[in-house]
Amino acid sequence: MNPEALFDQLVELFTREDDVDPPGESPGPWDGLALSTAGRVFAVLVSDQLVVRLTEERVEALVAAGGALPFTDADQTVPGWAALPLEQNATWEEHAREALELARG
Repeated sequence: MNPEALFDQLVELFTREDDVDPPGESPGPWDGLALSTAGRVFAVLVSDQLVVRLTEERVEALVAAGGALPFTDADQTVPGWAALPLEQNATWEEHAREALELARG
């Protein structure tokens, strides 16, 4: 399955929740590609990776376990953001849920 179709499945699942905004309603540079809650982006499709916002410690643990890559933008690592490769798509929902709960506070 292609990454856009996988992300569309996540959009359909998460936007069933009252406080989750669909792509196109998120602040920031990812117009049309991000899920957010209360104005906080928690998951975004970047190329063929799902990028999720987690604690820095959680990102480090996922990277160390081989389940994610550090997210980089313009060759700079972005703290607190993990890039989940397409090969790890079986974990996308789990980690997006984790990111949503963190964004909710």
